[in-house]
Amino acid sequence: MDFLPASDRHAWTAVNCYAAGDFAGAIAACDDALHINPNHAHAYNTRGAARYNLGDLTGALADCDRALALQPVLVGALFNRAAVRTALNDYAGAVADCDQALALNPGKAGVYHCRAVARYGLHDFHGSIADCDRALALDPRLAPAYAARAAALNGLGLCRQAIPDCDRALALDPRLVLGYVARANARYHCGLAAATLDFRRAFAINPAVSAKLVVSGLVSAARQEPCVTLEQCNNHLLKNPDDAIHYARRGVIQMLRGDEVAAERDLAHYLSLRPEGKGNLELLVAEARRRLAAV
Repeated sequence: MDFLPASDRHAWTAVNCYAAGDFAGAIAACDDALHINPNHAHAYNTRGAARYNLGDLTGALADCDRALALQPVLVGALFNRAAVRTALNDYAGAVADCDQALALNPGKAGVYHCRAVARYGLHDFHGSIADCDRALALDPRLAPAYAARAAALNGLGLCRQAIPDCDRALALDPRLVLGYVARANARYHCGLAAATLDFRRAFAINPAVSAKLVVSGLVSAARQEPCVTLEQCNNHLLKNPDDAIHYARRGVIQMLRGDEVAAERDLAHYLSLRPEGKGNLELLVAEARRRLAAV
């Protein structure tokens, strides 16, 4: 490594830190590289990826933009920017980045998966499934692609087909939040009581991500069949009047419909049954309000 320019040595250190999960260390090493060479595209790209993993989406997007301004055909930067744009709900922008990345290198399973997630955000469920199929043909052990395909199958109402994909995803990665949320949604719509356990598992692993995924699914369902979605909650609670999680679910749906009175009643009922779940409920409500403000 001593034969490399100093900026490249720092950039390699950043890559190694990133691979080890030391995102702060990766950022520091990239800073060192960019101090020496402010036009180091790969350092911007690595720093952008590290910032994305630390939740700094604004900084991540700026770094990806800078990397691509310097090197427009840097596939990794296109992929990373697509992931950032997806997290920022810029799904069309994410699809465009993935299209460009795949035109340069059609063998990237992760890029197909990223485009699948963005297409799901655009309610292009058939396109999302097709991209998951491509991703899994390239990498049959890509757990998030099974979960993403399950979510898209749920979007099409094919809930029983979604459950095996969730099972496969969770066998590969037992801590994959989307796997539990997608299976919970599928089981819920199939009338299976195990849905509640899956929701609880998801929130136990990562409450913030779970809240975002749950609300995203409810937004999608409410846009397509608002009356049917509410009726499903009503029917479920008639049969299971002490199922706290589904009072929270119905409360969020009522919020999205603009019925604050009904929402408050359901959310209060949830807390009366599960007072220990106050923190998770606050995350759900905050995410629902964020979605409403963005409309």
